[in-house]
Formats: sequence, C-alpha cells, structure tokens
Amino acid sequence: MKILYRIIDIFCHPSRIVMYYKDKIYVVIIHLIAFIAMAIGVTAALSYSGYYITRSDGEAFSKVIFESNKTANVEYKEYKMNGEQTSVSAGVFRIYFNMESPKEYSNNAFVISFGNEKARGYYGTKIIFEKSYTELKNDYSFTLLDIKKGTNDKEIQFVDFISTYLRGFEHEYATQKFIGGSLEIAEFYGILLVALFIFSYLINPTIKFEVRARLMIYDSLIFFFVFSLAYIFNAIFLEYVAFALALLYSSITFRHIIRINRNGK
Repeated sequence: MKILYRIIDIFCHPSRIVMYYKDKIYVVIIHLIAFIAMAIGVTAALSYSGYYITRSDGEAFSKVIFESNKTANVEYKEYKMNGEQTSVSAGVFRIYFNMESPKEYSNNAFVISFGNEKARGYYGTKIIFEKSYTELKNDYSFTLLDIKKGTNDKEIQFVDFISTYLRGFEHEYATQKFIGGSLEIAEFYGILLVALFIFSYLINPTIKFEVRARLMIYDSLIFFFVFSLAYIFNAIFLEYVAFALALLYSSITFRHIIRINRNGK
C-alpha cells in the first residue's frame, strides 16, 4: 500500500513528497526507471505504430525534376536503368541514378542508389535494403525527360517505381523517429535536473545533497507522465508544461520543508 500512496503523492500531492526523504536510494531509482520506461515505451509504441512514407514522397521527386533547369538523360526500361549519372533530393530522401553506390553517405538523409540492375537503400553507410528490379511486380518504363515534359502516364509509373523503394526505409524511418524521441526526453530531463537543483537550492539551501537528490527525483517524475501525453496527443506545448509542472512540484515540496522548519516540527 505504501507504494500506491507514494505513486498517488507523486502525481497529485507534491507537498507530501517530503515524507519520502528517507527512502532507500534503490527505491528512488526503481521509481525513476519505471517512469523512464513508461515514457520510452510510449515513444516506441507511437513510433512503430504508424506509416510515415507515402506516395506523396515519390511525387516530391517528380515535382523537383519537373521544376529543374536541367534534366539528365536517364532511362528505366525492361528492368534496366541506363543513361547519365545524376542525383535528386526531396525532403529527407536523396536518389542517385545510374550509380551502384552513392557518391556520399549521409546520416541526415535516406539514400537510394539506382544501379543498372538493382537498387540499394542506405542510411549512413548502412545498407537498409538491396532489391533487384526484376523483383518488381510491374515492368515500368520512363525517362526523366518524360517527367520534365509532364507526360502523365510516365509520371505515374515513375512515382510508383520510386515509392516502392522509398517504402523500404519505413522501419528505419520509425527507428530514427524513436531514437530522436528518446534523445529529446533525455535532453529535456537532463536540463530539468539542473533546473530543479538550482531552483530547490534557492528555495532551501540548507538541505543535504542526498536528501535533495531524492526529493528532486520524486518531483521530476511527473515530467515523464506529461511528456508521454505530449507524444500521445502530438501536443508540443505539453512538453513545456511537463517541464514547468516539475518545477512547480519542486517549489511546493521544498517550500513545505521551510514551513515545517519554521514551525519547529
């Protein structure tokens, strides 16, 4: 029952958090790990539950080619890619035509290298996929000059072709989103701990460090809950609410200690 009361106090009664200043450090760490796991779990569930790459990503390439000043002579026909070497970028994707491997690798873009008979997808130097054109269900036929001219049927084939390979990055895209979300939580929480230490010290500088650390961690746990809600509802402002709420809880906790000391209890 004490665990239940402690959780209730962490969520709803920050003035009572002071009662747990004698908790063993492993008890505090267990609570911290549990709340971190909750936030990371929510981030993972949301990151891997959706689809990020759509046909519109393929259409972005046809738009770039259509609006370009110069178009390379690239042809795809009968499961073969031929013509000049060139590259096209759209959003977080970059495509190399008639190259067996990229001219440069990037950790900021998903790269496809279309060779003569197969395509390879890269994130950094890591090969995400490698697929032969003969694995495609349809025998597409287009040139980049067709796209530049705005030939509708060729553009449809081009977008279908490109989109098929872009979707090969779906899992890696989700992984990068998860990593990014986890790093964001870590960054916010690291800054929060520094802010809590300074804030609590200004309110009550007389408390020993080990006691202050316990109370700081308990005050900070509300951060993970509200930050998780920010991801669930895609509400960025809740990230800042999570930060501010932890500071508010710290203010209540440490001011309560002052009030107790003044009463001589």
